Amino acid sequence: MKRSILFLFVLLSYSLTSYAYSGSFYAPSGQILYYNLVSGGIQIVPPTTSSSNPWGSYEKPTGNLVIPDSINLTGGYPYPITSIGNYAFSDCTGLTSVTIPNSVTSIGASAFYGCTGLTSMTIPNSVDSIIGHAFGNCTGLTSVVFNADSCMYAGAIYSSHTNIVFDDCTNITSFTFGNNVKVIPACLCYGLTGLTSVTIPNSVTSIGNYAFRGCHGLTSVTIGNSVTSIGGYAFEYCYGLTTITIPNSVTNIGTCAFYQCTGLASVTIPNSVTIIGVWAFRECTGLISVTIGNSVTSIGGFAFYHCTGLTSVKIPYSVTSIGMSAFGQCTSLSRIKFLRSTPPTITSGFSSAFAGIPSNYMVGVPCGSLSQYSTVIPSSHLQQVYYELSAMSDDDSAGAVQILTGPSCSNHNAVLSAVPADGYRFDHWSTGSTDNPYTLTVTSNTTITAFFEELETYSLTLLADNPTMGSVTGGGVYMDGSSVTITAFPADGYRFDHWSTGSTDNPDTLTITSDTTITAFFIETHTVTILVDNPAMGSVTGGGVYDDGSSVTITAYPADGYRFDHWSTGSTDNPYTLTVTSDTTITAFFVETHTVNVLVDNPATGSVTGGGVYDDGSSVTITAYPANGYRFDHWSTGSTDNPYTLTVTTDTTIIAYFVSNAPATYTVTVLVDNPAAGSVNGGGEYEDGTSATITAYPADGYHFDHWSTGSTDNPYTLTVTSDTTITAYFVSNGGGTDGIGEVGTDDIRISVSDGCIFVEGITNEEVQVYDITGRMVQNRSLPSGVYIVKVGTLPAQKVVVMR
Repeated sequence: MKRSILFLFVLLSYSLTSYAYSGSFYAPSGQILYYNLVSGGIQIVPPTTSSSNPWGSYEKPTGNLVIPDSINLTGGYPYPITSIGNYAFSDCTGLTSVTIPNSVTSIGASAFYGCTGLTSMTIPNSVDSIIGHAFGNCTGLTSVVFNADSCMYAGAIYSSHTNIVFDDCTNITSFTFGNNVKVIPACLCYGLTGLTSVTIPNSVTSIGNYAFRGCHGLTSVTIGNSVTSIGGYAFEYCYGLTTITIPNSVTNIGTCAFYQCTGLASVTIPNSVTIIGVWAFRECTGLISVTIGNSVTSIGGFAFYHCTGLTSVKIPYSVTSIGMSAFGQCTSLSRIKFLRSTPPTITSGFSSAFAGIPSNYMVGVPCGSLSQYSTVIPSSHLQQVYYELSAMSDDDSAGAVQILTGPSCSNHNAVLSAVPADGYRFDHWSTGSTDNPYTLTVTSNTTITAFFEELETYSLTLLADNPTMGSVTGGGVYMDGSSVTITAFPADGYRFDHWSTGSTDNPDTLTITSDTTITAFFIETHTVTILVDNPAMGSVTGGGVYDDGSSVTITAYPADGYRFDHWSTGSTDNPYTLTVTSDTTITAFFVETHTVNVLVDNPATGSVTGGGVYDDGSSVTITAYPANGYRFDHWSTGSTDNPYTLTVTTDTTIIAYFVSNAPATYTVTVLVDNPAAGSVNGGGEYEDGTSATITAYPADGYHFDHWSTGSTDNPYTLTVTSDTTITAYFVSNGGGTDGIGEVGTDDIRISVSDGCIFVEGITNEEVQVYDITGRMVQNRSLPSGVYIVKVGTLPAQKVVVMR
């Protein structure tokens, strides 16, 4: 057997030196293919050995090519097709697709070079070797599916442009890695400037050197959580890369891995990484934030050189060495924080590693470490900072953590706040506490995590009991515990009454804890409009909007000088109650009034009725009621009517006057014309209307003649109605002149003319005239009556009757 294998090898060697191929076969898709026998199977080869024209005059395969996984040679023994040799399909521009079987383990240099008709390519998981230029100048390629699980030699180690697998394939926009790929070969995607995004599956453990070098269009890369190593230059010159998440599985970031990724704004180096290679992030000028994991022990030389956007950096406790110019020319870097109590080893010293940073930089060092750091950093740039506190969320999409107050050398307490995202709630801290905010005492470098829980969602369904009466808003899907405001909007002519929950609040706020249906109930309303016929006469209350069927009370308030008379409904009730069944307008009517004040001149003498307030034009009757001992006399109007009726046209005051009811008394004075001739009696005080009897008693030698009233009755009875003076006249039994008494001389004569009394026959004697009361009167124009004439000092007198 050994002898046969050796022979085959000698024969194969001879064939390869004598001919370009050892045989040919038809592919299942009809194209003629050429092959050579190699160790372990069959290799597809071109028909000639010319690298510039490998197919010569042979017919090139076109269309959709399907390569079988084996062919039967002489004797019917199947030989697997294990490789596609160098230049195998070079310049086959008519090929539109190629199916490579899972039996193929290697693809040679320039195997598909210049196949410009190819638009897609799938590389099976059996391939473990791809040599440079394999798909060079396949300008029609737009998508590649790469399933090779451990392809370690693609392009080998980059040394020149000739080792690139997909060189000049600038139209590839999609490069998909199969879920069984373990290694991304070196130089595999070198220069694919059409790529914009790449997802590296969780199966991948390493990314080869130069794997994505020069993919200028790449903006985002998702790296699976099994990658442990990012090779040197892996993403060098990926200028468009703005975000990249390095998983916690990565332990090593190679030399120049992200060199000149100028679009990167922030990078988080996970705690799994131990080494940051030299030049790893050199000249990432857009980088403004970098977080270095707590397991990094070494930061390579020039690792962040010329990252001009960095303003601050924190060097974790784990870092023991920092390479030369690691942060050199970071011209915005003014804040540096070291968490290690003793300075790490800094190649060429601090001034070299941080050369070119602003002159006002400050370096924070742990409490009590000033003296150690002052040996490598000028003291004027040092300040003490407390232990490092790192706070994070268990799921960044569920919530975030804020450090409200950080710990310090003088105050070891920190205050943390967990802020849940929409749809989540804070549950607890990694310490077990459920406080939020949370006060934590920090005594060492501490990492604390906030845990959040996703909230349930519930439906809130809002209904109206009658959609014609109103509408509602606020329904929807809400997170458990959400505070929701619901609002009812009544239509015209309706009002909101209550929710089916019993609440009458509108808007109403409720907390959602389950699927809920709530109905708004509305009630028909009517407008009651209250008017006055003349606003100057009064006002009204009680108008407004009322529920259908409501009992409403309206009230009229007359102004001064007016009174309410009636409503336009005819009712005189005030207040007035009505049941509302439709929009209603009611008018209040008022009447002008006047006040009649009825008084008495003396309240002790009597009282009055009939005073009050009366409508303008009313006929009013007033009555006077005298007290005992009095009688009504007259009104201040002059009327003596009682009762008294008047028409009211203005405010009026009327006074009643009363007089006493006791009879009046009068004096009856009885005189004699000549006291020597007789005497009289019966004079005195008499009540009004009573009879008085007077009597004349003549003296000896005289007899009664008459009274001054002319009566000759003796006794004489008269009715007393006023004060009265009556004189009795006596006549001498010896005779004399009628009415003339003796005056003591015969030559004196007394006469009456034109109301005057004339005395003749006297000289220098005073004449005196008295009325019957004894009063002296003037002797001129005397009224009718009886008068006594006395002359001088003479004792005699004359009684004269004036008629």
